[in-house]
Amino acid sequence: MGGRSVCGLGNACKRQKGMGLAYLFMLLALSLLAGCEQPQLLPAETPVDVVEVAQADVETPSADGIGAPADAHGRELVLWTPEFMNADSTTSSGAILADAYERFKVDHPDTRIEVQIKAESGRANLSDYVRSAQRVAPQVLPQIILIDTQQLWRLVDLGLVPPLNQSDMTEFNTLYPFTLDAVQYQNQIYGIPFVADVMHAAYYAADFEEHAPEDWGQLQAVAKPYFFPASARNGLSSDSVLMQYVGAGGELRADGVLTNPEALVTVFNFWAAGIESGMISPSALEYSTLGAVWDSFVRAGTGLAEVSANQFLGKQGSLGEIRFGSIPTRSGAPVTLGRVWAFVVLTSEPEERQLALELIRQLMAPAVHGSWSESVQRLPTQTAALAEWKNNAPYVDFLRRMLDVAISTPNGAAFRELSIQMQTASEAVLRQELAPPAAVQTIQSSP
Repeated sequence: MGGRSVCGLGNACKRQKGMGLAYLFMLLALSLLAGCEQPQLLPAETPVDVVEVAQADVETPSADGIGAPADAHGRELVLWTPEFMNADSTTSSGAILADAYERFKVDHPDTRIEVQIKAESGRANLSDYVRSAQRVAPQVLPQIILIDTQQLWRLVDLGLVPPLNQSDMTEFNTLYPFTLDAVQYQNQIYGIPFVADVMHAAYYAADFEEHAPEDWGQLQAVAKPYFFPASARNGLSSDSVLMQYVGAGGELRADGVLTNPEALVTVFNFWAAGIESGMISPSALEYSTLGAVWDSFVRAGTGLAEVSANQFLGKQGSLGEIRFGSIPTRSGAPVTLGRVWAFVVLTSEPEERQLALELIRQLMAPAVHGSWSESVQRLPTQTAALAEWKNNAPYVDFLRRMLDVAISTPNGAAFRELSIQMQTASEAVLRQELAPPAAVQTIQSSP
């Protein structure tokens, strides 16, 4: 069934009848709310998996009982995850997950696991599902979600996420530092990092003599196109301006303070010079994603582009003359922003919470985490998991260095407001509406 999978059993997932009725209630409530004043919390159309869960009440449970509803004395763990966490055993990555779920089942025979797939982005994304369910049918909330940590603080502010104890994290002692920063909010840890991504440069070998330029001066001297996403993503700053700001000497802080205005002026000066020379095209403002940047970069067949590691991993073997390197910065020192998807335990019921953490530990075991992440071509969050990769190509060694220096964006409303202001200012510079100092002044003068 498209939107759901049972761990280890393909798509033979069935929900308890009580939960099916709850989902019907949620579906009805979401429909009634469609005309209310909070459309950002509602899917653009009826979620497919909500309908299928309701229909599952009339289906026959699987014969072996693993996919059947838990009995009165058993428990059920429900996970909401993005598509890349699908446990479809017809794929190698799905088979690894399915096997991990089955091994958990051996140790917990009275516990049934169900995985439901949610969208990563768009109006029907996982975060919006959680917030909508909390408002109209909290009983259908899962015990575990795997979520982009940039959405985490909003769920914490809604009271949906109990913090983790230090003892919950003791086994995860090889996490990259930036991944731990990504799950912290107000000095508490709220998630267990599972998937990472970092930005780096891709470039055409014919355009550069030996390697990618390390600093702005080298990039400007080559005078080839520089592709990066300059448009807003969900209204926030593009990762490019944040990364270049750090590379120029700035600091990203949760309190939303612009710590080094001069550093941001130098970034804007670099962009303004690039626009004037033609190195940066005004079309940069049309790109809000690294996917859009990649498409334009490949069509052009020249220059240097900002890409993501998970994107680049999926293109291995078809890159031709495209090479990799760190993104040029003011100082030449490698800097990258990292993104993180983390397991978040929503339940506060002690026994459910303990089971959820045990399942997460099963998935975080380096052998499982490493083999799955390599198979699905996404970066793991643990050095021990990356050490399990069989691929020892130079690109993987490069990714290890990038993961070591990566930083994450802070969580919270104060930094979000600064991010919005930085984006507005950067777009004004790229449109040549404001000079760099004046653009930065608009941020400093904002209340």
